[in-house]
Amino acid sequence: MERSTNEPFDPRCLRPGIIALGPSVYRDILSLALSFAIDPAVNAFKPRHCDALSSLARTLRGEGAAEALSAVLRDASYHNLPPPREADANAEAVSASQLLRENRMLSSFSVAISGSTSVFADMRKAAAGALDAVRLVVREYHDATSEMEQTWRTYQGTRSTRG
Repeated sequence: MERSTNEPFDPRCLRPGIIALGPSVYRDILSLALSFAIDPAVNAFKPRHCDALSSLARTLRGEGAAEALSAVLRDASYHNLPPPREADANAEAVSASQLLRENRMLSSFSVAISGSTSVFADMRKAAAGALDAVRLVVREYHDATSEMEQTWRTYQGTRSTRG
């Protein structure tokens, strides 16, 4: 008999644990998780976000992570930062606070996991790992795209000189 991971008695079923988080927390956590699953993070994040993603991951892994994340979230409030910049993949790197301001889904996720001591303790290292993975995907995607563009330019240059 086949079983679905949606059945509550299946140990792979996340439903009871997710529902236990409460709707104000699980929606924000699942929204970010689904966005990563649907789009491998390349549209929401640009190379200029990579340092900030690493910084957030270090914050989540570090000593006093809850207080440190609260400080980043406080700095990211709309009253403390200049307006968000236009989406420019080649722009200068942003801070973790600026990243949270620019990416509301990541900001909501960060607020959701930091709202409860037990949720934060359970999720902070996994969230840090996810941010590191996103950073790698973004870097690899944009590096490959740059290489393809350079190859195309080289090809176009050799074609135009032959003719």
